Amino acid sequence: MFGNRLREIMKAAEIRGNNLANILGCSKSYISHLLRGDKQPAQSTDFTMRLAESLWGYANDKGSLSKLERTIGLKQGYSRDDYLSAITDYLHKDEGQKVTSQIEQKKIQIKSQNLLFGEKLGQVMEIGGLSNSKLARLVNIDSSSVSRYRKGKRSVQTNNNFILKMCRILYGYVQKHDKLAELEKLIGLDDGEKLSEKFFISWLYGDDTLLQEVEKPAVEELQFLSPEEVMDESLLADSSDIYIGNEGLRKAVLRFLITAAKSGGGEMKLYSDLKMDWMVGSKEYFQHWYSLMSICLRRGVKIIIIHNIDRRRSEMNNAVQGWMPLYMEGNIQSYYNTRQNGKRFYNTLFLYRYLHTGGVYA
Repeated sequence: MFGNRLREIMKAAEIRGNNLANILGCSKSYISHLLRGDKQPAQSTDFTMRLAESLWGYANDKGSLSKLERTIGLKQGYSRDDYLSAITDYLHKDEGQKVTSQIEQKKIQIKSQNLLFGEKLGQVMEIGGLSNSKLARLVNIDSSSVSRYRKGKRSVQTNNNFILKMCRILYGYVQKHDKLAELEKLIGLDDGEKLSEKFFISWLYGDDTLLQEVEKPAVEELQFLSPEEVMDESLLADSSDIYIGNEGLRKAVLRFLITAAKSGGGEMKLYSDLKMDWMVGSKEYFQHWYSLMSICLRRGVKIIIIHNIDRRRSEMNNAVQGWMPLYMEGNIQSYYNTRQNGKRFYNTLFLYRYLHTGGVYA
């Protein structure tokens, strides 16, 4: 059982539940759920990897790696990555067959969706009188790619933004050429029921997840909080120089942003390829972060940022949700890092320079 194995590893690593929760940036109650077996993260998730990293790192710092090795069946001399792999394998022992089955089922599901999309795409193209080459010109790709989509040989899951664009262009083309009635008949709408673009996209793609993932609400869920609500200057008096886990990072960033907002003017330089759970994992904190960033911009702070775009789709959606309204404020100079993230280390560097004195906060 996952919970029993986690308890064994924690005992070997000499780490308590509250310490593990602080390092992971999660609640103590969530660790309790894991230990009781109420919750069990899949082996392939980011959380499981961070859990393994936390257990190994704590054991390494405490000098209890030998106990950990005996528990997970690993010998001395192995690398850090070997430890992480052994820990995750031990936590999910005897689940390999189940995971393999789930992966195979997912492959079958994806293949079926690709074929279904291709079949429907061909039917819509026939109604609109579109050839592969003509649709290719409309969506700005080569005709061989259209052919692969129609045959189900190209995945519709790997580039949702492009598929959404194709769906909208198709709907607009059919509408422009007065073919909506034929399309409504193909889809099977009742007499008098009108076809909307949103319904067409859901039908063509196979379900409504495309719109849910790509068109996440951006501005309406974020409201600007006043300086009186977010400028907690008691954080400036905090003498801490070590911040642990997600909660520590959140506290450090708030202190950093309040300092910049209070000083006004100057330049803020930002880069991070850290996973964004620390920022978007709490809706309340995300609101706080957004408001302080907006206050900094309104008080004349120039932001120079390198966006890291090697991220999961959900992270990119969250980034758009937070950053797009801020760009409307102006005074942001942006660059984009397209390099793939490293396998071992993540980096975060926030610098603030208030120009009137030449001082720097980091």
